[in-house]
Amino acid sequence: MKGLVVCLIAALLRLMAGDGTCADMKTSHFRVVSTAKTPSPEAIASDLEPTWRTFEELFGVDPPAVEVVISVTAGGGSSADAGTESAAGGASHRIAWTIAEGEPLDGQRFSDLSHEIAHIYFLEYMHEGGLHQPNAWLHEAVACHHEKEPSRRNRAQWIRDRLGERIPLATLFTMRNPVKESPMVELTVQLHEKLARGEISVDELNRQVSAYASSHADELSRHGIQNMTYYAESVSLFEFLLETEGKAFIREMCRALARGTSMDAIVRQRKAYPNGPSELEEAWAKWVRTHA
Repeated sequence: MKGLVVCLIAALLRLMAGDGTCADMKTSHFRVVSTAKTPSPEAIASDLEPTWRTFEELFGVDPPAVEVVISVTAGGGSSADAGTESAAGGASHRIAWTIAEGEPLDGQRFSDLSHEIAHIYFLEYMHEGGLHQPNAWLHEAVACHHEKEPSRRNRAQWIRDRLGERIPLATLFTMRNPVKESPMVELTVQLHEKLARGEISVDELNRQVSAYASSHADELSRHGIQNMTYYAESVSLFEFLLETEGKAFIREMCRALARGTSMDAIVRQRKAYPNGPSELEEAWAKWVRTHA
């Protein structure tokens, strides 16, 4: 339980980077600017290439170039700050990320970075933006699909172990991302707005978020378990559809959703699931039980 709270805090806190010299590496897909000595910008850019390639092969498009700004923190916490820029000749998308010096490329920090970059790609692919997107489950499913293999294995094991606690697909297809509904997230967003206006310091922001986390530890733990199930179920269903229906269906599903067609209608149009999401859920659950 405590670990879930720690992970949530690490994902939300934006810590100030220490002083350091920036190094710069640019490829056709990524520009990496980093204050870290290890891993190098070249190594980070190379490590991110599979993220670009996976998306390109899955959706048949060239994902946009992304600038990745890496800062080093003493605590090693990681946070995302994604945005869009219009600098001439530069990447149109930017993401700020914090790591510890010497952070391993095969660790969770860089798996999370791939997750966030996939979000950037998919938002552009779907022509969507903002905090809440329609079909939130699909956005998280695509992002989780781009994580490193250990993380994906952990999510697959999570949903196998908690299949009886799954979210009904009819609900999953229409619900908002529960993480973004969290009071913790709302508090963090509000504090960052105050920070941007110069009303509070970074230390005060961190103090208030930490105080909230300490006083709501049990609640955050319960919600953390529910959130993990939401993410694991979303990516599991996505990978089931990818395996059984294929890339062409995934692309058409996305186009239909972008046109405003509901997942219920999309599912019922498939010969295998004329009775809708409940029939799909039964087939997916059977796949989860037998899929190693």
